[in-house]
Amino acid sequence: MPPQGTGAGWRWTENQLDEIARRMSDSGMSIEAIDRVLADLRAAEEARERLAWDDKIEEDIDDLDGAEAEFSQTMEMEAKKRKDVEEMAKAMKAAQEELAELGAKKDELNKKMRECRAKVESNILTRPGKSGYKEALERVKATSKKYDENKKGAKQAAAAAKYPLPKFAGKGSKAALLAVTGVHQDGQKWTEAHF
Repeated sequence: MPPQGTGAGWRWTENQLDEIARRMSDSGMSIEAIDRVLADLRAAEEARERLAWDDKIEEDIDDLDGAEAEFSQTMEMEAKKRKDVEEMAKAMKAAQEELAELGAKKDELNKKMRECRAKVESNILTRPGKSGYKEALERVKATSKKYDENKKGAKQAAAAAKYPLPKFAGKGSKAALLAVTGVHQDGQKWTEAHF
């Protein structure tokens, strides 16, 4: 007549205990002895239950320790992720600040360049009391025109001269030598009448 259930968690049923008491009584045991046997069975049952609970508690503790370790590891990973995110956020903020600073510097440089360009243009074109670019350009044009007129007048004067300018035959160094020495290719020298 095995007890109900299996393993450490089994229990005697009341019917089983009554059957045990009846058989012990039929065997001639006294009521006091039967009560002691039943009390021992119940005590053993309670001891087994306590052990079962202790084992269960130990298992639960082990499970809790494992869960706590896993939770701690998870928290460490989450903390690392948060730290990485914070560092990334700081880096992004620093980059944005640097970009903003560079943008401000660029705007300032552009502003200074515009101011300098405006000053240069103002000094060249409209500077009061001094010759500006327009005046200088007009002077250059006038000088060039006067030079062209003088050159044209010189050509006209040469064409109208009584004696023509000497012409030399040949090219290069020979012609240059004739021009320097005044000796013509036929060996005759130029006289003052030729000029």
